[in-house]
Amino acid sequence: MTDVRTYGGWRRRRGLGLIGLGTTGTFVALGSITALVLAVSIDPHAALYTGPPAVLAGALVLIRVSGVPIAHIMVRRVRWSYGKAHGHTDYRAGVIVAHSRAFHLPGVLASTRLLSGEDGFGRQYGIVWDRRAGLFTATLTVSPASTWLAERTDADAWVANWGGWLASLGHMPTIRWVTVTIDTAPESGSALSDTIGQVLSPAAPEAAVHLINQRRRRQIRRPQLGRRRPGRRAGTRRPLRT
Repeated sequence: MTDVRTYGGWRRRRGLGLIGLGTTGTFVALGSITALVLAVSIDPHAALYTGPPAVLAGALVLIRVSGVPIAHIMVRRVRWSYGKAHGHTDYRAGVIVAHSRAFHLPGVLASTRLLSGEDGFGRQYGIVWDRRAGLFTATLTVSPASTWLAERTDADAWVANWGGWLASLGHMPTIRWVTVTIDTAPESGSALSDTIGQVLSPAAPEAAVHLINQRRRRQIRRPQLGRRRPGRRAGTRRPLRT
C-alpha cells in the first residue's frame, strides 16, 4: 500500500504574544497582573478592589469564542452599532446616472478603494487598498497543472512545490496572510476528452491511439464528482516605505 501525499498540518492562526495573544491582549493581561501585584504589595486589602477588574480584564482577552477573544467581539459590536446609528452602514449608489461614489462600500469597508494593477505578462488584476490600515490585498487567478494521466512522482512533486511556496510566504515581511480558494463544479469528463482529441497526433502509433481512446470513453461513462477550477490566492502586502 503506497502512501498518498495529502495536505495536512493546518492550525489556527495565533498571535506571538502571551498564550497566543496579540500585542494588545498581551499588554492588557500583563497590565492587569502588574496592577494587581502592585496593589497587593502596597496594601493587601486593595486586592478586594483591584482584583475583580483585573480578573475581568484578563477574562476578556483570554477567553475565546470561535478563536476570537471576547474583547475583540465586544469592540466590533460597539463599532458596528456606532456606525449603524450614524448611517455609515447604508449603501447609496447611482443606478442610472454616474455617481462619483458609486463603487464605495459601506461600513467597515468604507476606507477601501479598488485599484487595478498589471503583472509582468500584461494581465490586469484587482487590488483593494485599505487606506485606514495601510494594506493592499491582491486577488490573483491561478490554474494548477492537471494531474490526470500524470505519473505519481510528478503529482507528488507538484504538491510539494505548492506547499513549499505557501511556506516561503511566511518568511516575507511584506506579506501579512494568504488565503487560497478552490472552486469545484460537476464535470462529465467531456472536457478532458475534447482536450485529448485536440492534441492527439494523427501519426501516433495505433496501440497508443487505441489506449488513449479507451481511456477517453471510460472517462465519459464514469463522470467525475468535481473538476478543479482555477484557484484564487489573495495576499495582503504592506506598502513600501522609503
